[in-house]
Amino acid sequence: MGSEEATRVAAGERVGGGTGPESGGLRRVLGPRLYLGLIILVTAEVVAGSSAGPKLFTGWTWCVTYWLYFVHFFLFANLAARTGRTSLRALYLWGVLYGLYEGPITKVIWAGFGTPPKFALAQEGFSGQVLGHGVVEMSMALLWHPFESFLLPLCIATLLMPEMGRVFPEMGRLLSGGRWARAARAYVVGTLVVILPAVLSPTYGPSATPIHVLVSWATTLSLVLLCHRLFARHMQEPGVGARTLLLSPWGYRLTWFAFVFMYVFFYFGINPAALPPARVQLLTLGLYLLTMLAIWRTPVRASAPEEAPASGLAAARRVLWRVLVTVVTGSTAVGILVLMPAGMRAVQGVFVANAVVWALLGPILYLWAALPRRTR
Repeated sequence: MGSEEATRVAAGERVGGGTGPESGGLRRVLGPRLYLGLIILVTAEVVAGSSAGPKLFTGWTWCVTYWLYFVHFFLFANLAARTGRTSLRALYLWGVLYGLYEGPITKVIWAGFGTPPKFALAQEGFSGQVLGHGVVEMSMALLWHPFESFLLPLCIATLLMPEMGRVFPEMGRLLSGGRWARAARAYVVGTLVVILPAVLSPTYGPSATPIHVLVSWATTLSLVLLCHRLFARHMQEPGVGARTLLLSPWGYRLTWFAFVFMYVFFYFGINPAALPPARVQLLTLGLYLLTMLAIWRTPVRASAPEEAPASGLAAARRVLWRVLVTVVTGSTAVGILVLMPAGMRAVQGVFVANAVVWALLGPILYLWAALPRRTR
């Protein structure tokens, strides 16, 4: 299969393609798309504590945050499919472009967290930033969002809709592999177990943390289970997965419009006082351009001729289920642990130490993915 033909297949021209919302069966795919949006919110925001606890029940979370992730995920997944840049390396780089919204939209990588903004590692004798960009905050764009906001939801999408495994044939590697892959997953799971209670405890106090963790999980998992019962079987029908994830031309244009609107509106509308000098913003723009160049240099990945075998999908789903159970039960146990002063100090110490590790891993992984490869 040539790259041009593979791109046409990936773009959905053979399954549900068309020129308007009617031809894509919008009503049939609306529920599954909203379900994917919920999964993204959970993996990106609830697990991180950013939209957990009381924030989970605010209009901002469901009217703004949800749709911000929804638009980014569908746009970059479709760009990857349309261009054929669907290797894990390319998808990670698409995820970096996704995560860089923490600059122009939230201003986090430019001004840090909190009100007033403050870099996470800013303290006496340590600036917490390099060239106007936060050290820890950049790990949001280089590590957290590429994996938790893009790669993991995309991996789950290919398990819910097996035909999408043809378009993104390397996604299964996230839930398979040898010793190193298992070690990497163990590290990620350990991080996710700690991060939710560690973020909630200083905000709402140790005594409220276990309740907020339990309520956050109970609410989001109930919604996920409800959506799964309503849509999961339908999403596995032939053609439905492609129409769900791969947008029609009309939907693609609408998503681009929403994307541009968000960046223009929130650039000026969210914390404009935190905008850095023009030279810092130009450096961020340079990172955008460097990442796009790196994506362009990655080889086009042809669609797989067949779906993954049922045994492989079942094994991947079991791994994902074990990860989910471990994260939910582990974060709940850690939430209870912070009730004790010594436990609180231990959890915060692990969280801070891991933040330093992430601050180092992000640039290392980005350089590995973005630097040109030698050709034989």
